[in-house]
Amino acid sequence: MAKHGRQWIGFPHQTAPHGGAWLIKSTLPKSMLKSEKQNALAEAKAAGTSRQPITPAFLKVPAAVAYSGIGRSTLYELMGERKIKSHRIGSARVIDRASLDAFISSQPS
Repeated sequence: MAKHGRQWIGFPHQTAPHGGAWLIKSTLPKSMLKSEKQNALAEAKAAGTSRQPITPAFLKVPAAVAYSGIGRSTLYELMGERKIKSHRIGSARVIDRASLDAFISSQPS
């Protein structure tokens, strides 16, 4: 069934578009989707709103390694020495980005 230029794809036993895990496949040509995106961005710019990049306050360990260039083992050592603040959220370890930035800037170049 097509709905607003998008086609719902699911298992045959699922009847409602909101039931279960559905994939959405666009039935519009890619060029039309691109122009829709460009129009939306132009409208946002004309309205005075713009997309601002989101800077996360906390980073998971792999993201902190990529962000800082510090190795994973060294990062864990710094967290253990309490030179970089970190927290547990569920089973995930997250690193305070401000603390990481402060540590990096305090190091002699």
